[in-house]
Amino acid sequence: MAGNSGNHLEVNVDDVSAAADWIQTSAQDFRDTVEKLMTDVGSLMEKWQGSAADTHQTAWDDWASAARNLSGALADDADALRAAAKTFDSVDSGSATQINSTVEGLNL
Repeated sequence: MAGNSGNHLEVNVDDVSAAADWIQTSAQDFRDTVEKLMTDVGSLMEKWQGSAADTHQTAWDDWASAARNLSGALADDADALRAAAKTFDSVDSGSATQINSTVEGLNL
């Protein structure tokens, strides 16, 4: 914020929650796509024999594991964003209540 010498934090809880929802949906869509792809690859790999097939199977297994880990990490990020939004909202509400009580106590 220009001209502001103090620290300033502004969080739009609805935006954070919407971002969490988008990430969660994207993670699930990605996970579903990976699982479908792995089913298709599995069908192909069942028909393929030999050392080249083994090498490719290992590479596909590694790729699928990494993709599943990524999907899980995205879901974890979505959960963390939801928790942060809830905390920001709770702290903001508590601060507002405290400020209102203080102002009322001043009898202005």
